[in-house]
This record gives sequence, structure tokens and C-alpha cells, in this order.
Amino acid sequence: MTPLSHTRALLLAAGLIVAPLAGAAQQVDAIGNIGALVNQGFGAVSALRADIFDAERRLNELESALTVASPGVGRGEPSQLATEIARHPLVLTAKPLCKDAFQELVVENVPARVDVIDRCIDDISPRIRYRTALECATLHWVLSGDGQLRLNGYVQGEEDRAQLASTYGAQTVASVTAKPFPACAALEALELPLTSNAKPGVRLLSDKTRVAFKESLAFEVTTPDFFAFVYVVYLQADGSVVNLTPRTRLLREQYRPRSTILFGDGVAGRQLYTASAPAGSEAIIVVTSRSPIDSLDTLEIGPRGQFALAANGAPLDQNGFLGLLSKGMQEEHQGIGSREISAEVLHITVVP
Repeated sequence: MTPLSHTRALLLAAGLIVAPLAGAAQQVDAIGNIGALVNQGFGAVSALRADIFDAERRLNELESALTVASPGVGRGEPSQLATEIARHPLVLTAKPLCKDAFQELVVENVPARVDVIDRCIDDISPRIRYRTALECATLHWVLSGDGQLRLNGYVQGEEDRAQLASTYGAQTVASVTAKPFPACAALEALELPLTSNAKPGVRLLSDKTRVAFKESLAFEVTTPDFFAFVYVVYLQADGSVVNLTPRTRLLREQYRPRSTILFGDGVAGRQLYTASAPAGSEAIIVVTSRSPIDSLDTLEIGPRGQFALAANGAPLDQNGFLGLLSKGMQEEHQGIGSREISAEVLHITVVP
């Protein structure tokens, strides 16, 4: 098998379809089968290690030949193999040092740091997506610290979680949490940015996640440890989408590493945010990036910078915004480059 096909095998292993079994009596067989798939994923990671070492040798030996022999490839452009490794989803979720080391595979005249890449591969933990008919769910099979197979992720409600527990057992789904819409859809749209090791922070100043009418909704955002452009979006229980960080000039404001940004406390000219009707589920989305995100910037329409479609100027509802957010993030991670995009989502329940 060629190194490129090893890499594709890893891509397939990361997306294997695992269908739930209906009968509780079949649970043991199901776990055994899934365990075999997880082992296959770890085997694919080992294959990726061999790919990278072989890729380094091939890139050194065939650098000039690739440039001459590949139609449309100019000097200094990466080979398909090196680019595919550097853009692999598991690599995109690695630590910044590791991502940089993988990205150097596609840069001309920059020797690959094989020792760093070796350590980074050991730190990569493959996940196998759990494909489910449950609406608004993001789930993966993972191995816990004690070597046991576990489901990890989010479902829309406790009924969905109970359904999984009845099939696989309470312990297997212990780390699955219920996140009602719109939070579950935001988590789904931001799946890769949420795995970043340099995520922003977001919390209500009260440290609550269940807020009664007239109580404060003031919150703070902490930027990650890099100079970041920040997008903060509030999804309200009435279905509206509020852009809290619109551009106030031609270029979006950039924040220093580990900056704290306050919203809704009524201090220093800031607005005062309090919970009000209707009751329901709300979410605060924070997305940070090393450079402006065009797919979000182009949605800002009008002097207040609220999100709308330029075609008719009508404000986006939550389904429309989250759909475009998901599409934009997929395009970002399919593109060439390794710029850091990270995110966090805070789920809030407003009650009477």
C-alpha cells in the first residue's frame, strides 16, 4: 500500500459508520465490534507515522522531479501527499507546535522536524464518529484512560441520552451531555474549532448557566494565547441572532493574547443585559482566529453589523446562521494553510 493510501485509510477510519443495535442482549457484541474499529483507528495512526517518514524521504529525493513532472505545479508548491497530511483533521486539532511541524512538510527548503512530528503522532487520539439518526447530535467513540470504550459528545435532550444508555449502558454514555437547540447545532457547526488547544473562554459573571427573569446575563470572554480576531454571537430564546462584535471600522479589531472582554455589565458605557421572556435555551458563541474570517464578515449588513443575507438584507434566523457557520468552518478546514481558528459555546437556560 502506498503512503497516500495509508493516509486515506486514516481518513476512512475517522469516519466509519457505527449503527446502534436495538437489542440489549447484543450490547456485548456491539461493543466488541466497535472496539475492533477503534483498534483499526489506532493502527491507521501508526500507518500515518510511516507515511510521514516516507514522505520526508520522498520529498527530499524527488523535490525537483515533482516540480518538473507534475502538470500545473510550480516551483515551491507542495506535493499532494504532503498537503494531505498537513490538512488531515487529526493534524488540524493538534497543538500549535505540532501543526507547525506538519505544515513545514509542504514548505520548500524547510527540513521537516521528524523528532517533533514523532512526538506529535503519539499525542494524537483518533476518534471514530458515531453516525446516528438522532437530530442535532455530535458523538464519537473514544477510549477512556482505563482503556474502556466510551461515547463522548452531545445530544439534543435527555430522551436521546436515555435511548443511548438503554442500548450501550449508562457507564458507556456517562460523558454524553444534553445540549438543547441552538447550543447543540452550534457545537455541531464548530466541531473542529472546538477541539483546538488554544480555545477562548466564555462564562457568565454570575457563573450560572440557569438564569431567571430579571437576573444578570453579563458575561466575559477570554481570548486565546495568540493575537486574535474575535466573533461573539448571542442566540436568543426568541430565535434571533445578535452579533455582539460587529466591525466598527474597515479592519476588525484584534485583541492581545489572554485579553478579557466584558459584555452586559452596564459599566464603562457598556449595555446592561438581563434575562427576560421568552424562557428557553440560549447560547453564546465565541470564535477566534489569527486573521479575519471572511465567511462571517460578509454576513455583516448595515450600520449595526447584524447578520443578514446580502441578497435581500433580511436578518438571518438561527437555522440560517448556523447553517452558514457550519459551511464556512468546513471550507476553512478544507483550505490550504494552518491558521488557528478556535471556538467555545456556552449554553444558557432562561427560566421564569
